[in-house]
Amino acid sequence: MCARGYDVLTIDSASNNWFLSKDIDVLGRELVNISQGYDRSVSLCFSMGIMGALLFRDQLRLKNIMAFSPFISIFGDDIPDYRLKKFRKIVNCPEYRDRWKEGGKDIRGVLCFDPYMPFDAPQARLVHEYYPNLKPVALPFGWHPSTQVIREGMGIRSIYDLIDNDDFTPCGMKSLHTSARLQSAKYKKSLYNRRKIIL
Repeated sequence: MCARGYDVLTIDSASNNWFLSKDIDVLGRELVNISQGYDRSVSLCFSMGIMGALLFRDQLRLKNIMAFSPFISIFGDDIPDYRLKKFRKIVNCPEYRDRWKEGGKDIRGVLCFDPYMPFDAPQARLVHEYYPNLKPVALPFGWHPSTQVIREGMGIRSIYDLIDNDDFTPCGMKSLHTSARLQSAKYKKSLYNRRKIIL
C-alpha cells in the first residue's frame, strides 16, 4: 500500500484484549493529531481489528472499512456463546465495551466472513446491526480471517486493488472471491470434503 502512494498506520493490541484497556483515550487523542491533514481514511481490518477501527472511527475520520472475519464482541448479551467466556478474562476495561456502537453510521464497506466458521457469521451480523452500511459478505472456506481463498487464488494484492479502486462493495468482494476460488486448491478441497460429508 505504501508503494501505491498510501500512508499506512497500523493499530494493534499488545495483549489481544479487543482494545478494551485504559489506553484507548490517550490513543484516541494521538490519532486525532495523526489524522490531521488527510481528507479521507479507510481501514483494512482482520478479526478483532474491527474493534480498533470502530472505536477510533471519529478520530481517524473513517469513510470506508473492509473487514475480514470481524470479531467485535466477546460478551454474552451481545452474542450468547459459552466459547467466548475464556476471552473475557483478557479484557482490562469492560466498561468500554459498547463504545464501538456509538456514531459513525455513514461508514460504508464490507464485513467478510466464512459462513462455515461458527463464530464469524453472528459477529458480522452484530456489526451490521449497528452499522447498516457495512454489508456482510459470505466468503466460503476462507477460514479465519476469511482471506485464505483470495490469498491463494489471486494474492493479497487483489484486495489492495479493491481499495485502490475505491470498491468497498459486496459485488466487488464477491467477484474477487469467485475469481480466486477457480484458482484455489484449498477451496476445491474444502468443497469436496463438505460435499462428501453431506452425502
